[in-house]
Amino acid sequence: MRDFVIFDMEWNMGYQPRTFQYQGVEQTLRGEIIQIGAVKLRDGQPVDRFSLTMKPRIFPRLHHHVAKVTGLTQAQLDAGVPIKEGLCRFAEWCGPDTPLGEWGQDDVPVLKQNLVLCSLDESWPRKWYDLQRVFTSQRPRQEGEGTPFVQDSYKLRADFPDQ
Repeated sequence: MRDFVIFDMEWNMGYQPRTFQYQGVEQTLRGEIIQIGAVKLRDGQPVDRFSLTMKPRIFPRLHHHVAKVTGLTQAQLDAGVPIKEGLCRFAEWCGPDTPLGEWGQDDVPVLKQNLVLCSLDESWPRKWYDLQRVFTSQRPRQEGEGTPFVQDSYKLRADFPDQ
């Protein structure tokens, strides 16, 4: 049996940029993770899901743009689990060697920055794939096509089947 996790994250940003030191080099924080949603596939079939809202500590105030895009409220953010706990729960749920898939190339770099800032193991995930690149290598993307088009093309359900 081979597991594979497809995930998506939302992150909050500050009204002013924040920097941090990483291996002696100043880096700009792209965002602080506030929400993770994921589906675990085993042999290509969905077997579990993960959904968690996290309370940010660096950017505690919900940015108005993030609120508009996600529909989250400040109260929901304040009620979230602490970010370090949430990242640990996600990593444990995925498993140490499970490859991850994301749509695009933004989520894993932000995930790794957040792991560093929470003093967690940044070598995880060890393997991940840009599913957008995989999809477009098989079928050139047309203007305006995105996740809904991919779902329709492969008859993917947005909801999770009953267990």
